[in-house]
Amino acid sequence: MDPLLNIALFGGLFLLTHLALPHPPLRAALVGRLGGGGYLGLYSLISFATLIPLTVSWWGARHQGPALWMLRGGPVGHAVELIVLLGFGFMVGGTMRPAPASIATQMQGLPVVAQGLTRVTRHPLMMGISLWALGHLLVNGWLSDVLFFGTMLLTAILGAMHQDHRKAAADPAYAAVVADTSFFPNPLRLTSLDARSWGALAIGVGVGLVLRVFHGTLFGGG
Repeated sequence: MDPLLNIALFGGLFLLTHLALPHPPLRAALVGRLGGGGYLGLYSLISFATLIPLTVSWWGARHQGPALWMLRGGPVGHAVELIVLLGFGFMVGGTMRPAPASIATQMQGLPVVAQGLTRVTRHPLMMGISLWALGHLLVNGWLSDVLFFGTMLLTAILGAMHQDHRKAAADPAYAAVVADTSFFPNPLRLTSLDARSWGALAIGVGVGLVLRVFHGTLFGGG
């Protein structure tokens, strides 16, 4: 099969399954049959079963297909560097302190309140992935890259929106978090961060800087 079609196929499956499996009627039916742990196992299995072939297909065909745009170099290139570094900061921060909507909050019985980076965005991990994907999308305009990074961007944004909708409808505490926080990162709320959150951001940016230095060696260029 054409590698671009492979990327589009697995990208579509990755996006659709991420939106469909948590949809309340389907999720309730699956939990009823499999139990909570069985549902999470199935969700993880399907995620990997679509993400791995998507990534492998893209890796073998990166920078292929028509170039739809090319925004490398100059001020845009510098802005993209900052976007991606900030994305790593949010990803690490969102992992170190689970967001109210995350499964870790539910499994650990943590309070459903905005704290840490969730004061800036209630989905720090998903926004981090979105910024990472957006940055790569801007400077890699080949169709294969647009399909791959576009899938990552859409899955993160639409998945977080869907998560907000279903969790706010089911949990008044989460509805209060939605009313009191921002979906997209709000830079005006950076002043509310504590030392732990700034530290997580710094670690994430540091990881991004290391990957940027060795980007050519690890990933073969742009």
